Amino acid sequence: MRTPNLKLHFWYAQRTLLLLLALPCPVLAALPIEIEVVADPGSGPQMQRWAKVLGECDLARVRIRGARGTDQVGIRTEETERTIRYHVTAVLDSRGRLVLPGGKFTDHQTVALKQFFQELPLEQKHNSVDRGRFGLTAAQFERVFNAFSNPVSLPKEEVSPGALLSSLAKQTRLSVEVPNNIKWQLDDKSPEAVSLPELSLGTTLAIFLREHSLGMAPEQPRGGELQLRIFELPADQRALEHWPVGWKSDAIGKQLAPNMYRSTAIEINGFQLEETLQALGPHAGIPLVYDRYVLARRKIVPEKIPIKIDRKEMLIRRGIDLVLRQARLTGDMRVDENGVPFYWITQFGSDSPRASK
Repeated sequence: MRTPNLKLHFWYAQRTLLLLLALPCPVLAALPIEIEVVADPGSGPQMQRWAKVLGECDLARVRIRGARGTDQVGIRTEETERTIRYHVTAVLDSRGRLVLPGGKFTDHQTVALKQFFQELPLEQKHNSVDRGRFGLTAAQFERVFNAFSNPVSLPKEEVSPGALLSSLAKQTRLSVEVPNNIKWQLDDKSPEAVSLPELSLGTTLAIFLREHSLGMAPEQPRGGELQLRIFELPADQRALEHWPVGWKSDAIGKQLAPNMYRSTAIEINGFQLEETLQALGPHAGIPLVYDRYVLARRKIVPEKIPIKIDRKEMLIRRGIDLVLRQARLTGDMRVDENGVPFYWITQFGSDSPRASK
């Protein structure tokens, strides 16, 4: 592309330098962007240099002027029937840096600056749409939620964690992004029997990943397809947006799991936590699911924790909670993507957030 003839005009008034750079050849400009650069006092020597740099960025119009008290960095979108144009206000500070809504640039960062302008229309289009969880639109979130609501198919034979992840990922019918180091880590583990509960696909996948200190989040990269990203869980997950192991239900516990609120005589002596929950599980009527991520981090071994409860009439849920308390654990009633309840056995903390709706 040939460089257009630039006409520079300078006005001096009340010690303010105003420079106007006009690009009268819109045919040459590929980007529908007009930029107005506000020059701070003391930035005069840099103005001509920036005029040249911006003139090479393929913009529709460039204007550089002196600062006013009301100037603010920002982007304004002007939409007509045929086109969308973006009006950018930037500041040229006293250190000669161009301050844009996307960051600060020196006049040597021409490659990064051009990339900023090239990505700006797509970025603005992305930001103009209402988005909720995971930065997804309502339609995108619904697509993921519906995919995760499908029933899960679990292999009957022993498989490696890597093979199991591959199987579960295919069932989502989404593009799944798994870093190589995670693939290698899971593939290196020995095959084992699958002991996951048969809940919805999304909840089952979240449980499996968490057992291996992993999480997942749906995302749509700029200009890309909706995908599922797998990543290692940090120790503090309070600010981390990742797909949860189940959801908090609006229904009360008795509606979700009536068997848990049935009264019976319970007496336990000479059994460990694992044996006790195996015995109580059928009476609960819903899956009792360990948070094995927390068990590993807290060094809680269910097969080694003795349980003792004197004979007493109580609700099944009360009995389970008393058992869990002796192991420093707690139970949390949750539902999968289809509203099917399960009892999540964990220990709340920064690495084990509570369920949300």
